[in-house]
Amino acid sequence: MAIEDDPARANHAFFEAARGIETVLEMQIHRLRMDYDHHQSLVDEARNKRQMLIEADIKHKEGFVEAIAKLTDAINSTYAYIDEIIPVSVFPSSLIDAGDETDPAAAEDYKDALDALPYKETMAFAEMQTQLKGLLAKRKELEEQDELHQLMMPDHIQEVKQAEINHSIKVGQIKRELEMKVGMRSAEMRQAIATYYKDPEMFVEKEKAFAYRKAQEKMAIAYEKGANDEQAFDVWEGELVEHLYDDEPPPDSAAVDFAFYQDEQHEKTIAERDALAEENKKKDAKLEAMQQRLDVFRGVALKNANQSPADVVEERHQWKMLQPHRGDEKHLINAKSFLNKMKPLGKTIEVLLDDQNFKGEFDNHARRALALRGGKLIDGRRFSVFVNRWVMMNRFECVFDDGVECQLALQESVVTKGKYALGTAFYIDTKRWTYKFEQNEELHGVPADAAQNKDNTPEQLAQWHPVIKSYLVQ
Repeated sequence: MAIEDDPARANHAFFEAARGIETVLEMQIHRLRMDYDHHQSLVDEARNKRQMLIEADIKHKEGFVEAIAKLTDAINSTYAYIDEIIPVSVFPSSLIDAGDETDPAAAEDYKDALDALPYKETMAFAEMQTQLKGLLAKRKELEEQDELHQLMMPDHIQEVKQAEINHSIKVGQIKRELEMKVGMRSAEMRQAIATYYKDPEMFVEKEKAFAYRKAQEKMAIAYEKGANDEQAFDVWEGELVEHLYDDEPPPDSAAVDFAFYQDEQHEKTIAERDALAEENKKKDAKLEAMQQRLDVFRGVALKNANQSPADVVEERHQWKMLQPHRGDEKHLINAKSFLNKMKPLGKTIEVLLDDQNFKGEFDNHARRALALRGGKLIDGRRFSVFVNRWVMMNRFECVFDDGVECQLALQESVVTKGKYALGTAFYIDTKRWTYKFEQNEELHGVPADAAQNKDNTPEQLAQWHPVIKSYLVQ
């Protein structure tokens, strides 16, 4: 009978070979695994800290975008109110008490405008002027806090990320050394461990396993210090007495059990870490996407916040155009009424894809238009955009999470009342991407009825988007 066919003989044969050198090797493997776990825990700690900082950064940006949008809306409303009293032509003179001293002509216009005001309007103007100064001061304070955050947080995140990388490099070095040490096991040890895996309790009673492993560890240390077999066995027995009140010599299975147990625990740890790594990979991707999305929204919000008073007033006056006009169809009248109530300009909003019309019939025109003209495929029926600028009727220039810009026709959802829904979509620059251009099949090869043909799926239309776009005149 071959040794490997007889577990008891195999273990005994190995034990004779394992004394000293292999016992010390197993202790070295054990220590390396402890070192590996320690440095991996440092990686985990650094990664958790990095994710925590990114979450704090996201929370700051969400708060900043919301706060700056509200302040901008309040400032713009005040600009528009003041313009009803003092024409926009004297801005920014009307923002200070004594006119613009660097522009004598503007200061004179400012004073003339004030002199012409009745008492009631003069008081209203003074009140609005005070309110505007307060709002502008709040915006300045908010922007300064944001600038400080943007100055410090990226460096802090990078510092922690570098620590994570450094610990990961150390883990890799230990892992290579560990693999080398495990590779140094004798054929007998590898065979004995393989045999042991089948039925550990065949060799060591479960209740004695802990005591045996502690005794084996102490014996290995004794070997490392130069003890001979007899001295090492004395250490074994001394350790064992502390746990089992027994002074039996090391059984044949003890060395294999020690190696088996370390292998088993290490494999469990690796499996847990692999699962955790997969979770963290998904979390990192999610956090990165949120950061990118908020960076886009933050940039747009700051751009809107720093519009000139003249542009602000012009946009506010344009907003008044969202009133019913002769010839408006019912759905457009309803859309204007809803948008006048919601006032989406300068806000981040959630938009629904209803995929049905007001009669309750299936209609995915909006989804298909967004795919063709915006190149956007929406998974599900919800997406978020920042409403950057009003264009005409119920159409707005909007910015998606990933920075893609598109003109969207907004309306009230026919499925969920009180929520925004997409009516249709247009390319961001409608002066270049016209209906005529879109239907020029001879030019770009995309079917002329691409948008109208309901048999064209959103997926197909999204593939045609870059084709048509490549033919736009730069």
